[in-house]
Parts: sequence; C-alpha cells; structure tokens
Amino acid sequence: MKNKCVINRYILISILILAFFLNLVIVFEVSLSDSKLPVTIIYKINSPYMTVNGKSLEIDPVTKATPLIVNEWGRAIIPIRSLIEVLNDVVEWNAVEKKVLIKFKNTIIELWVNSPKVRIDGLEFWIDSANHNVRPIIVNGRTMVPLRFVAENIGCKVEWFSKERIIKITFPSPLMQVENREIIRIAKGNEKLSFDVPIANPFNWRTKIKVRLISNDCPKDWSSDFCVKNTCYFKEGEIVLEKKEKTVIQISIYTTSVAKANYTLIISGEEFPEESLYISLKEE
Repeated sequence: MKNKCVINRYILISILILAFFLNLVIVFEVSLSDSKLPVTIIYKINSPYMTVNGKSLEIDPVTKATPLIVNEWGRAIIPIRSLIEVLNDVVEWNAVEKKVLIKFKNTIIELWVNSPKVRIDGLEFWIDSANHNVRPIIVNGRTMVPLRFVAENIGCKVEWFSKERIIKITFPSPLMQVENREIIRIAKGNEKLSFDVPIANPFNWRTKIKVRLISNDCPKDWSSDFCVKNTCYFKEGEIVLEKKEKTVIQISIYTTSVAKANYTLIISGEEFPEESLYISLKEE
C-alpha cells in the first residue's frame, strides 16, 4: 500500500511538472502568434536581445548572435530568422546553394551568401541599388542579412536611432503617410475645404482596405465626401491597393456657415490595425 502511494505521488508530481512546462510553452507561443497589430520590434546594435511589443527575447540562444553595423557599407545586418519567425512566417536555409529562402505571406524572397542580388517573387533586384557591396554574409556560423532591405520588402517600417544605436521595426508599416494625425482649420462658411491624405500599401501583394469618413457635431446642412483613384464616396468605401501602390485620399468638406465641426477619417483592413486622422474645424 505504501509503495502504491509513493508511485502515485511520483506520477502526480510528474504530471504537474509536465503541465507546468507545457503551460510555459503555450504562453510563449501565444505571446508571439497572437500579438495585436502593429508589432513593434527593437534591435540594439551588439546586443543579443530584442524586444517584441515590450517583451525581451534572446535573438539567438545558441550562438548569441547580435545585430551588427558593417562599417564599409554603413548598413545593419541581423540573423534574419529572428525577425521572420517572430512575425510567424518561415525561413529556410539551403546549405548547398548557401541560400536563404524567406516565405512571408504572399512574398518569396531568395538571398544568397555574398551575392548583392536578390530575387523577390522571381524578379531580380539589387539589395542596395546605391551600394552593390551590400550582401548577406556569414558571421560566426550565422547568416547575417541586410535588415532594411528585407524588412521593407515584407511590409515593415524601419527607423534608425543613431544616438542609441537602436533599430525600430514596425509591422505593418502605416498606411497613412502623414506624421501629424490631427488637422486644425478655420471654417469661414460657404466654402469647400480640401484635405489630401497620402496612403501607401507596404506589401508586395494586393490588399483591400476600408475607408470611412465620420462627421461629429457638424451642422446639418454641411456635406462631405472623399475620393480615391477617381471614385468618390460619401461615408465609406472599400479600396483595393495593388502591391506597393501609393495613392491619395482626397477629402472635401462643404460648409454653408461659420461653425465648429469635427471629422474622423478611419482606415482599416484585415492586414492592418485601424488608423485614424482627425480634422477639427474652428470658428474664426
């Protein structure tokens, strides 16, 4: 009886330990795969750690690889697997060809060690058209890839902070190509107010977005619309953007009196977080 109790106790302890480790794995996977957009990734030059939405992760637990600056090029290189896998896609290594194959959503990127050229969806490009020396290289047994080229070709925004030697990656890159998301204008009455909002599809594939123009506290006899690619909408519309397409949302507000009013332009899509731009009209 005593031996049976001891065995049962060992079984129970083993189950608890297994459950504990399984839970850790699940929590870790959820933290990456269920990250809400946008995803913000920060690399620091010569640091073996990166942060993903504020959470610190080791870039390469095996080799302790770090992002580097190649002084001859003035470009940053990283172990590319750390970026692609955090965004839940695939990197493959072909040892015979010394080729890195990135499968990211609808884009396939092929890079070769020591080659300054790359193939994206079968088409050949220079990695850096201004400097043909920029290429993937092997450092301490790890393939290091030029960061900006790859990140921008999977739809990321890349920012370099030279003082801190930090690279900030935002996925996806914002649709709205404006820094100031709040516009203030004077409404003089009986006029047409126009606002141009440039947008850009950061992806190498076609995407669909929903655009809405919402009026708040506006006089009833005022009207508004917005036009994109020669088609106009009064309140909302769906727009298809071709790969890497840039265009402009043209907003028109027709006033009939001097008054205060507020408008909100909202852009959203399955592959994008919701973005907003605010227009505030004041009395003179």
